Amino acid sequence: MGSPRDLLEGIGNAITGDAAQLEKICTADVEFEDSVQSAKGIPAVTEYLRSWSTAFPDATTSIGRVVAGDDQAVGEMLYRGTQTGPMATAQGAIPATGRSVELKGAAWITIRDGKIARFNGYYDTMTMMVQLGLMPAPATA
Repeated sequence: MGSPRDLLEGIGNAITGDAAQLEKICTADVEFEDSVQSAKGIPAVTEYLRSWSTAFPDATTSIGRVVAGDDQAVGEMLYRGTQTGPMATAQGAIPATGRSVELKGAAWITIRDGKIARFNGYYDTMTMMVQLGLMPAPATA
């Protein structure tokens, strides 16, 4: 496929709704895990990511610094979007709030045969819930 940065940018595009990217940049048995859910295989990952692109149809991602080794890479990731659709969760759908989020996080990928075999994404779900108005901001000292 390309460099670790290319793979990270590709998974960022998949997260924001370009499901066709998954088959180009991921192995068929890809393992995907983030701060909310895990999925295995392109069909399951596609279904999970669809919940994000439905909730945040205008979402964008950008990749910051990337550190790469032979078969692994980690990169800073910034996700931005406005929740104009329902967001599916294990506890039920969160109705559209009309609010925007800006989530800083990190993505760690394992590369096999030039494709992503495993993706681990880390972001602060509490910050997301505060930004969506679903919980109060934490008190400051």
